[in-house]
Amino acid sequence: MSKQSNHEELIYFLHRMAAYEQALSLMEWDAHTMGSKNSLKTRTNAIEVLTSEIYNILTSPETEELLEANDPTTLPAPEKSALLHLQTHTKRLRNIPFKDYQAYKTQAAKAASAWSDARKKNDFSVFRPQFDKLVAWQHEFANMQGYEEHPYDAILANHHYKMTVKAMDQLFSNMKDTIHPLMERIKHSEHRVKTGFQYYTIPDDQQAFIANDILKEIGFNFNSGRLDHSYQPFTLTVQENDIRIGLPYIEENIQTGLTNLFREGGHALFEQGRSALLRSATSTSEIEAHKILWSELIGKSQVFWDAYYERFQHQAPKAFADVSSDEFYEGINAAKSSIIRKEANELTQPLHLQVRYELEKGIMEGKVPTRDLPGLWAEKVQKATGLTVPHDNAGILQEHHWATAQFGYSAAKAFAYVQAASWYEQMNDAMDTFNAAGAHEWLCKYVYDDEQFPSPGQYDGRAFTRYLENKYTSIYRI
Repeated sequence: MSKQSNHEELIYFLHRMAAYEQALSLMEWDAHTMGSKNSLKTRTNAIEVLTSEIYNILTSPETEELLEANDPTTLPAPEKSALLHLQTHTKRLRNIPFKDYQAYKTQAAKAASAWSDARKKNDFSVFRPQFDKLVAWQHEFANMQGYEEHPYDAILANHHYKMTVKAMDQLFSNMKDTIHPLMERIKHSEHRVKTGFQYYTIPDDQQAFIANDILKEIGFNFNSGRLDHSYQPFTLTVQENDIRIGLPYIEENIQTGLTNLFREGGHALFEQGRSALLRSATSTSEIEAHKILWSELIGKSQVFWDAYYERFQHQAPKAFADVSSDEFYEGINAAKSSIIRKEANELTQPLHLQVRYELEKGIMEGKVPTRDLPGLWAEKVQKATGLTVPHDNAGILQEHHWATAQFGYSAAKAFAYVQAASWYEQMNDAMDTFNAAGAHEWLCKYVYDDEQFPSPGQYDGRAFTRYLENKYTSIYRI
């Protein structure tokens, strides 16, 4: 077969996989929004069939032959990136027999149910037997997929194929060296940041109007997407011109509402801005980096709110008439420690992520028995934040990542903070006057269709720590 024929067949293959993903996305959208209760069983069966088909296609000898027949160095950026990702991803999939893959998925479902039961009883020991089986699978997968230096490397590669323990240990160390001293300085600051306005009541219809207006402001194209109400925040890509955002509206917590809005808006901009051929070549870190860039670095920046705040006040006059732009900016960035990761802001998030990362690394090394996890979790959180974990629901059971077998997620998200800060620094250097529209244009030009998402080993985390230093020393006058 000629090079041209191989290339044409690769393009057809990428569009074929996108079609399967489109069908799955539509079913997931129905599940989150308008699907009827009685459709759950048939929809679940359809998802299982499509998921199996995707697995069979990706692991087939024909796909392996096609991917090897194409040379990445001869392809344009989007196709090159997709091919490199698929070559790595399919090789890893082929190392796991389908019967083992199915057994693992079944075990993950049992673990999720056990986690819910454990949450009801506030007792990790209820979850532990099922969790132990998931841990055994992680060891199996690490051996099947192989690794050079550390068994956890094989798990981290599921989120970014170049992510390693060596690189992440260095990133976490660099971030901690800045965050702890900065937190101490903030603690002794005499400046008091006002935060009470975060809990003013804003009706759902006003929040919906604000959400639509901000999405337009940052560049979301409503001709190629939509926003709907949902019980959980999420973004789904049905196809390149159909990006859907679901948002809950929380009447008495504008801080959470704005964070959800910018997170999902950032994800949606990423999906609208990139080539459809790259849909199968997206890492966890890449998606999280775009969410963090918009929800933390841009969505909570002083320059954004200096430009937008007057419109915001007009949309919710009763709540914010007596709150100045500076007070609002400082309030949404107030530094606070929390034992709950999702309640922590960008300053202490990396410390929470490091807790789970270190425990997972210890589990993969065989040095951390799962029976000791609740105590170790509480000990590490207290050391990181100075706060005492009162019970399992506020500690080891606070999130579902282990219940849904998302090992390695914490490392991926921590790297996403580093990457987002690097982009933010670069776009600020490139623009005379920073603004949201310019940020979107810069991302379209330099990031969305880049041939390869960077790896943790390329960064030392200093862009993120510089960002934290500059922001919080200014807010707290230290």
